[in-house]
Amino acid sequence: MRRLLIILFLFPLAASAQDFNIQSLTPSALLPTGTFEIKTFNNFYSQTHSFDADGSRVRIPGRNIFNDDGSVRATPDAIQESFLTSINQLTFGLSPNVNIGLDIWVNSGLIADENDTRFNILEFQQTANSRTALSYIGPRIKFTPVASVPNFSIQSTLLIPVANNLQGIDSPQPFINHDAYVWLNQFFLDKKIGAKTLLFFNADLMWGINRNSEVAERQSSRLAIPLRVFFNYFANDRLTLQIQNELTPVVQQFGPEGQRTSLNSHYWNAGVAAKYQLVRSKLEIEASGTQFLVGRNTGAGNTINLGLRFVLN
Repeated sequence: MRRLLIILFLFPLAASAQDFNIQSLTPSALLPTGTFEIKTFNNFYSQTHSFDADGSRVRIPGRNIFNDDGSVRATPDAIQESFLTSINQLTFGLSPNVNIGLDIWVNSGLIADENDTRFNILEFQQTANSRTALSYIGPRIKFTPVASVPNFSIQSTLLIPVANNLQGIDSPQPFINHDAYVWLNQFFLDKKIGAKTLLFFNADLMWGINRNSEVAERQSSRLAIPLRVFFNYFANDRLTLQIQNELTPVVQQFGPEGQRTSLNSHYWNAGVAAKYQLVRSKLEIEASGTQFLVGRNTGAGNTINLGLRFVLN
């Protein structure tokens, strides 16, 4: 699995690319016809607290941490849960108004003492406390529904679960993702508000239908609705600085046939980001960090994120 991640991360460095700049390749934009893009975005999330049903921030209770032989190493009063989501995308400009692509998602989870570093997850160990798996793979299409409004686009992705028991049901191994078929629809719009400033809006409909029958007996489906706003400042034609906000309500259906629907979870996070072309016209790097500020029945952690983007022709 470590070799797969290294290949996905580094393979395109030797490829050639057509000229582009940060401003022209906003998330709302489509690739020109005949152009390839290879992108990886890695989200490192860590939490020692969560938000309960009343929205209060509470410490995550301790649980057993195991040795490699399965024996209990320790049972701390509090733990740290760390997760890595690596979203790897290949995109092709099919026409001026249509892009097609493939998503490959890799997830890792680690349960450790609260004072451990989140980056221990990069050891990609398969133990009772940690797990890495190829979680989803699926096709993607992106298009501009109104040709005269190129800064508005819609993207639709069907994610098919690959690994078994992604939620770690009846297992000491950690949850790494929802064990569900996921249909992700995203709406992108950007609006230039100054010579060096731009607002970017993103609304998602992420619908998951549980694959695991044990989970489906309790919760048959889940709809997350992330709503995001990004303020972009273009320091020059290579560097973009961002302030970002996200509010995500989650609607869930309970029971095997969805007898009860409830909006019982939500969160708000905010953060900053920067994008920079390391190699003009070839390679862009992205770094960001966010903090979960408010929530209900969800985590109260923070993220550190790193992405790379290659445009090839």
